[in-house]
Amino acid sequence: MKKQPVFTYGNGNTLELNPLKKNAKLLRAFLHPLRQEFIKTIAKSKDKGCAVSVLCEKHNLPQVEVSRHLAILRQENLVTVTRDGKSRLYKPNYDQFALLGVLARTLQISQK
Repeated sequence: MKKQPVFTYGNGNTLELNPLKKNAKLLRAFLHPLRQEFIKTIAKSKDKGCAVSVLCEKHNLPQVEVSRHLAILRQENLVTVTRDGKSRLYKPNYDQFALLGVLARTLQISQK
């Protein structure tokens, strides 16, 4: 039986790389154009994090729609969230973006 490739996070945790089955939801979450714009905006906020209100204002969207997309990004561990008083601040999870890079390379290799 062929052993599946494994991705190891910086903290030592591992994730089996079966790009078409186990990671389809992750890829779908990342490939959505609006969520990619959110990720770019969040990444520009640096260490302080990005509030939902900033995303609403910048992308001219209602809070409920922004929150729905952020929930998907959180479920797939693409962003982390912390509380600052009443606000929630979002930051990119760079370990998960490293995994996306590995998945992309794995998919390219499997296409050859």
